[in-house]
Amino acid sequence: MVTRALWSNPPVVFFYGLVAFPSRHAAGFIAGAVTGTQVLDVGTGTGIIAKAVAQKGVSLTGVDPSAQMLKYAVKIPGAKFLQGSATKLPVQDKSQDTLMYNYVLRYVSRKDLDTVIAEMDRVARDRATVIISDLMLPRLLVLDKQVLGALDWGKVKKELGVRGFKLTQTYHPFLSRVLVFKR
Repeated sequence: MVTRALWSNPPVVFFYGLVAFPSRHAAGFIAGAVTGTQVLDVGTGTGIIAKAVAQKGVSLTGVDPSAQMLKYAVKIPGAKFLQGSATKLPVQDKSQDTLMYNYVLRYVSRKDLDTVIAEMDRVARDRATVIISDLMLPRLLVLDKQVLGALDWGKVKKELGVRGFKLTQTYHPFLSRVLVFKR
């Protein structure tokens, strides 16, 4: 969790500004890539992207490990927000048409990445879409004793491929990458 004192640290404020700008910029692309009616936003945070997606009239569930972040989640009619982890999603097997992981996988340790991908596979329906976005930055910052590292995109692509997902779209907003996989 980010402490209040960190918000007075210019590199931290700069980093979160880098996340906020591309996430707002990418929201339209991400919303357009959503398929089906059941959408899971893993690491929803305050729900910036969830809000754009919900305007499509889908049934949206936002999941975040932080109760604090969920308190600030935008109020979206019909959406529900649950506290949970990407390593153990609080939804039924094969229940989701689209899974979104926006600017969240960089917080997953390399050893937990396999578990997260297995959870994607567990909750994704047969013709599901997985949307992954993240910053394209090297390991630059240490935040609350956690190194914010670059996402291992190659491993993600390989592991999703093994599970029958194919990369169908890419988008590169400011300092970011969005990949869309379909099964």
